Amino acid sequence: MRRKLQVPSNRIIRESANVKMAAKRNRRKQTQSLQERLAAFAESARERARSLPPGREREMLLRRAKQNEATSNLTEWLSAPVFPRRGQS
Repeated sequence: MRRKLQVPSNRIIRESANVKMAAKRNRRKQTQSLQERLAAFAESARERARSLPPGREREMLLRRAKQNEATSNLTEWLSAPVFPRRGQS
């Protein structure tokens, strides 16, 4: 026989209040395009990696730089005005 656990109602209210607080977004106007921000991060990550000795941190920086460049290229490709849709010629 299992007993049901009862949660105090004030705990439920507190938890739902925390969810509402976490759901609020911090909105601000971007001054640079996504591609510019990704390229700037990739460049700064490569510069930081050059100053580090070979190791895990350096490899992670180079990996993130490569990922940001790939993301920038994909974003540019997807936002192109002549993006062919599937099933359309």
